[in-house]
Amino acid sequence: PYMEQAAVFALLPAPDSLRDSVRAVFAAPPVGLAPRRILASLETRWRSAREGWLVLSQVPPSDSAVQAWIDFAGESEGNEAWLTARDAYVASAARRPREHGLLVRAATAALNGGEPGSALTILEPLATSADSAEAGAVGVLQVRALAALGRAPAIEALLAQRSAQLGPEGVRQAQRSLAWAWIRSGNLPKARAALAAGGGGTEEDERVHAWLALYEGDLKTARGGLRRTDETSRDVVTAMALLSRTRAEQAPAVGEAFLALAKGDTAAAARQFEATAEVLTDARPFVLLLAARLSLAADDSTHATWLWQQLVERHADAPEAAEAELDWARLLRRRGDATAAVAHLEHLILTYPQSALVPQARRELELARGTVPPARG
Repeated sequence: PYMEQAAVFALLPAPDSLRDSVRAVFAAPPVGLAPRRILASLETRWRSAREGWLVLSQVPPSDSAVQAWIDFAGESEGNEAWLTARDAYVASAARRPREHGLLVRAATAALNGGEPGSALTILEPLATSADSAEAGAVGVLQVRALAALGRAPAIEALLAQRSAQLGPEGVRQAQRSLAWAWIRSGNLPKARAALAAGGGGTEEDERVHAWLALYEGDLKTARGGLRRTDETSRDVVTAMALLSRTRAEQAPAVGEAFLALAKGDTAAAARQFEATAEVLTDARPFVLLLAARLSLAADDSTHATWLWQQLVERHADAPEAAEAELDWARLLRRRGDATAAVAHLEHLILTYPQSALVPQARRELELARGTVPPARG
C-alpha cells in the first residue's frame, strides 16, 4: 500500500500515446482495490474525477473499498469536483447506513455542484432525525436547497415546524436563505421582510441588502455594498465590472436584467441587458458583450453573433471588441468553420497586439489550423 502514491507519481507523466496501455494493466481482471485505487488517482489527474470514480466504483464493496470511496470523495471535494464527490458519498452511505454524516456531506456536495434538487432527495431520509444536532444541520441544508430552487413557502413551513432544532444562528441563516428564495421568485418586498425578520446586522446581511439595491436599480447603494464584499462569485464579478464601467446612480432596467439572471431566466436576462445598452451609454460595450454571452448560453447563437458583430464594427476601440472576436472565433471553430475562425483570430492578433487575450487567440489559431491537437477531455 505504501507504494501506491509512488506508482501514481511515477506514471503521471505518461504521454497520451501510452495511457491506454497503462489503463489496460490496472483495469485487467480480477478487479482489485489497490490497482483500481491507483488507476482512479491517475484518471482523476489525466482526465477527470468523474473518470476516476467510474474506475473505483467497480470495486466490490468491502469495508476497505467503501473507505476508499469515502477518501476519494474527500479528494474530489478538494478538487471541487462536487457532483463526483456527491456520488461517491451516496454510494458509501448505502453501505454504511448508520453513518448519517455521509449523506450530509453528499447533500453539501450536491449544493456546491449546483444540484439542489438532488440535495433534497439525499436529505429526505434524515428529515425526521431525532438527533437535534443532526436535525439542525439537515434543516440548514434543506433551507439552502429550497432557496436555490426559489421555494420560499416551503422554507416558511420548515421554519414554522423546526425553528427550535435550527437554533438562533440556524434561524438567522434560514431567514437569509428565505430572502434569496423570494428574490428568485421575483418578490423583492418579501425578500426585505425576510431579511429584517432575521435580525440583520451581519456582513452577509449587508451583502444581500446590496444585491436588493441592485435588483431595484439603485446602482449607487449596490456599488458601495458590493465593493465591501469578499465574495468572488461570477455574479459578483459581473455586477462589479458593470458598476465600475458606469457612473449612473439609478437604472431600473439594469436591476430588472440582474433580477432575471437571479431568477434563472437566461434568455430574458440577455434581452434585458441588451436593452440597457441604450440607457447605459458609458457601459454599452460591456453590456452588449454580456448580452451576447447570455444569448449564447440560451442557445441563441445567431443573436450572439449579431451582437459580436456590433461590438467589432461599432466599438472597435473598446476592450470588449477583442473579447467578442475571440468568443466569435471559438464558436466558429466548434462548428467546424475553421477558415472563418482563422480570419477572426488573425484580425484580433493584428488589431489588438497589446491585448491580454492574444496568447489565447494564438492557441485558438493553432487549433483552428489543425497544428495542435485538442487537449483530452
